[in-house]
Amino acid sequence: MIGLFPLVYFALVLGLGLAFRRGVASEEGFFLARRSGSTLLLTGSLLATMFGSFGVLGVSGLASRMGLVAGWYHWVGTIGLIVLGVWALGRLKMEGAYTLPEVMGRVYGRPVRQLAALLIVFGWVSIVAAQLIAAGKVLDFMGVQSGWWQAARWQGVAIAIVGAVFVAYTCLGGQHAILRTDLLQAAMIVLALGALVLGALATYPDALREADPALLAFPFSSAMGPWQWVILLLTFGVPFLVGPDFYSRILSGRTVEAGRRAVLLAAVAMIPVVMLVVLGGVLGRVVVGEGLRDGELVLLELGVATAAPLWCGLLIAALLAAVMSSADTCLLTISTLVSRDLLDPLGLRPRDEAAVVRRGRWIVLIAGCVALAVALWQREIVRALWNCYKLYSPSVLVPFVAMLVLPGRRFRPVAGVAAVVLGGGTAALAMVLKIEWLGHAAFVLPAVPLAMDLLLGNPRPRD
Repeated sequence: MIGLFPLVYFALVLGLGLAFRRGVASEEGFFLARRSGSTLLLTGSLLATMFGSFGVLGVSGLASRMGLVAGWYHWVGTIGLIVLGVWALGRLKMEGAYTLPEVMGRVYGRPVRQLAALLIVFGWVSIVAAQLIAAGKVLDFMGVQSGWWQAARWQGVAIAIVGAVFVAYTCLGGQHAILRTDLLQAAMIVLALGALVLGALATYPDALREADPALLAFPFSSAMGPWQWVILLLTFGVPFLVGPDFYSRILSGRTVEAGRRAVLLAAVAMIPVVMLVVLGGVLGRVVVGEGLRDGELVLLELGVATAAPLWCGLLIAALLAAVMSSADTCLLTISTLVSRDLLDPLGLRPRDEAAVVRRGRWIVLIAGCVALAVALWQREIVRALWNCYKLYSPSVLVPFVAMLVLPGRRFRPVAGVAAVVLGGGTAALAMVLKIEWLGHAAFVLPAVPLAMDLLLGNPRPRD
């Protein structure tokens, strides 16, 4: 019974990919769904994208060890989304743009556009790999529970199966398919998490009273103090403000206003959904106890302990939905960046739009294969995401904020390149040398070349 849910789900999303194949004959159709997304579709897609492997499996695993404060790993993203919706979108010039680096290139020049795109492409391959790692764990757990195999040694096969499915429907349906599958996936995630937590509380009504008080401490605890919260805000909150995936959703909307409404609605909806995730992690620690072998699978362990097989099957399908809804968005983002920001400016654009779409599909396929290789090498979800964000956030935060604070101001390309390289390079050096204060400095140092550009006077005209 449990094993049937993923099969039905895979067939459904592949069917949606086939159904929307005809709507992606043009570049704008494949990458941005002809800019036709409604507020509902954009909101559902944003939610599904945010609750990927880290947002569900990773955060619930952290909650099983840290308690409710683990929710800050995602709640800081709510702050980033509110800043994006209330302030940033009204100050950015995005008319006709396809990507965030394209918007940045209008202020800093083509070198920054290409450098930012290259940085995102490499980082977002890691994010796709994290989704595959999670999918492998979920399917392997399902295989053992359903009796399809008796040993947890099939993760590589499971990872390849899930990868093939989301690469296939992304190639087939492009942004049209992603927006619609994401809405379905968001509904599945919320329904399954709600049913799991309510079912666990009904089965074990005293579970929260029996929990270690340290797990229920909030807003801070011994596991996360105010300073750790600030670092978390900079590392995990910034990607919600400058994440290329979110801009791909906004730019796919009928209007910027539709995107703004979707961002704010997603920010509000995110708060209770994250609470369900962390409550599931805490309840799993109490109910399963020392029998919990892998913290990132705590929700599945809780489901087996408290739910009927029907609900366990739905939970597995929902967790796969969470994984795939982030992975498909990241793959299409990578394809858009490579096509629009890396190849086209070099004069490598195909002659007709049909060829552009074919190239986009090939890039999706190649990126999926690279992510699969990374997933087979790196098997920890939180580490894969943490390393990606620790490099990305310092690289783009200061240049992005400068665009908002000084709307219409254009910087010399050399200043923009220096800011991006200084932020990312310092963060990378801090990671290699394991120097904490240097990692913090990476968020500030990029301001130096931009400030110098302003002080020396800028010959580039204002827009």
